[in-house]
Amino acid sequence: MSDDERPEDDGAKDHRLENDRLKDEPSLEKPLANVPATADLLEAVAMRMPFGRFKGERLIDLPEPYVVWFRGQGFPAGMLGQRMALVYELKVNGLEKLIRPMLNEND
Repeated sequence: MSDDERPEDDGAKDHRLENDRLKDEPSLEKPLANVPATADLLEAVAMRMPFGRFKGERLIDLPEPYVVWFRGQGFPAGMLGQRMALVYELKVNGLEKLIRPMLNEND
């Protein structure tokens, strides 16, 4: 039986489909290209909440349920919303504890 006459293995077909899908994925050559620089990250999490119940609190100090609620309602437009979205990702992924030691606690 030649290669042309063999029935195609469904597993091999699935593997080729997966490889084709991965070709369309963005390249991981620069995995940190979208990660803010440390100074920008620290500036973002140290930003003070400008309104509401937690006015004056650093964004990193906002309670996680409050940040999660904001995500459900929609973050504010502009820089504040971008920074709150970053804080949300840090908090829900358990990365907050990596950031805190880098912050100046006197802020």
